[in-house]
Amino acid sequence: MSGTLLIPFALQYSAGNTGMTILVVAVWGFLYAPCFLNASAYMISAAPHALEFANSLATSFGNLGVSVGTIVSGWVIATSGIAMSPWVGMSFGLLSLIMIGLRSLIESWQQRVKCYS
Repeated sequence: MSGTLLIPFALQYSAGNTGMTILVVAVWGFLYAPCFLNASAYMISAAPHALEFANSLATSFGNLGVSVGTIVSGWVIATSGIAMSPWVGMSFGLLSLIMIGLRSLIESWQQRVKCYS
């Protein structure tokens, strides 16, 4: 998950060098597959008794994320220029880490409530 923060940072500072940009994009592609698999497993863990439904939700939300990211990044490029695009990616990466933290807090809270019930 830290790649979602590091890749946009690397893109921001490799923009002037075509070879470095190609290398960063290659690393980004290499990191994408494991991240997508981890996200799918994470989504499936939320509904272990409905694996098919959770798997379809993971794929659907992955596609939704790509669509929303494309829309937001396109808007930022149109209004502020291409140089701001990596910062949009970094913002989405930070938002995803915050959401993971919130889910962990909610799960720990639910566990504490179960212990007291």
